[in-house]
Amino acid sequence: MKKTWFCLLFATVTITGTAATPPKAYRGAAPDMEFVSRADFEKNFAVYRTRSAANAAPRTPPAMKIEHTETFPGYIRHLVSYQTEPEERVEGYLLIPADLKPGEKRPLVLTLHGTNIYGKDAPVNDYRAYPAPVKAAEQESRRQRAFAEELVRRGFICFAPDRPGYGKRCPDQPATGVPGQRRYIRELAQRHPGWGYNGGKVLHDLQQALDFLDKLDYVDAARIGTIGHSLGGHDSLYLAAFDPRIAAVVASCPGNMQFQPHLWQSADALAQLCQTAPLGNGALTLNLVLQAIAPRPMMLLHAWNDYLHRPSSSIIEAQITIWSYYVKQLGGDAAFKQKSPFSLLFHSCGHAVPDQARFAAYAFLQEQLMPPSR
Repeated sequence: MKKTWFCLLFATVTITGTAATPPKAYRGAAPDMEFVSRADFEKNFAVYRTRSAANAAPRTPPAMKIEHTETFPGYIRHLVSYQTEPEERVEGYLLIPADLKPGEKRPLVLTLHGTNIYGKDAPVNDYRAYPAPVKAAEQESRRQRAFAEELVRRGFICFAPDRPGYGKRCPDQPATGVPGQRRYIRELAQRHPGWGYNGGKVLHDLQQALDFLDKLDYVDAARIGTIGHSLGGHDSLYLAAFDPRIAAVVASCPGNMQFQPHLWQSADALAQLCQTAPLGNGALTLNLVLQAIAPRPMMLLHAWNDYLHRPSSSIIEAQITIWSYYVKQLGGDAAFKQKSPFSLLFHSCGHAVPDQARFAAYAFLQEQLMPPSR
């Protein structure tokens, strides 16, 4: 069994023989930090949200329909299609626990895939369309990405869509998926000049899915979450920031933030960023996204040795600020401890979602979304 070392946020950890510098200790001072008022934040974030929607395609009725149904041990899986634009119909997998009773409502989790050719097939762990042999490392990555298959067996309803430019939405792409995504972005720019991709089209399509998912009579619309790794973690955070229907979010290796304390504490600095920041990505805008999500439940999974997004010292400082912000939004340390809405886990397995991290994420979603009766 592969050994994985985990550490607490305020612990000193040694990774491959190199001692990490311990972060600065706080003794109750952090919750007393002064922040931009929530009213000022909402006013400025609305500017950023409006910029992201510029030149967007109009929202359209999703008109979801079930295309195909399969039964697996413990759950039923529907292949559904829905409209994202008047001329664009896309697909996703809807997984329903087999023990769902008539009239019962369950929490829903969107399981968003990362950068790969498989798209929606990855979260459901179905690679029948890709019969070529793969190496052991890819087999392990596939096992770790099976969020929907593992969560539906834990009682959640799950939805796994294709991201624009991935999976069936761009079937001729090579193994990384990136060139296919670039082709889709070029075509999007021709259809909707000036409309953003990550901060525009991707969010638009996920919200189109939410428009029918939250109306399904077996979905508890007050208990909707999202989880993803890498690109899927990025999308999970942005969807939660932009759509209040997301009640809890887990993001694994979603990219590093360029932590800027003044963006949390200065209304003027916040206003300037919201007016000028790049849309949909960028290390700076994660400051906005994490503020927008709070105080809704959020769990972040990071790897000390992530080869794509190796954490800098500022990311530790950022977590202290985020924790303080949650405490402030909830009205004090006692309320925070009661709800435990912000959780952070570091591991040393690189750009991956090892079992310990994944199972901790599932426990977090279980605690935050599943009714006590279950």
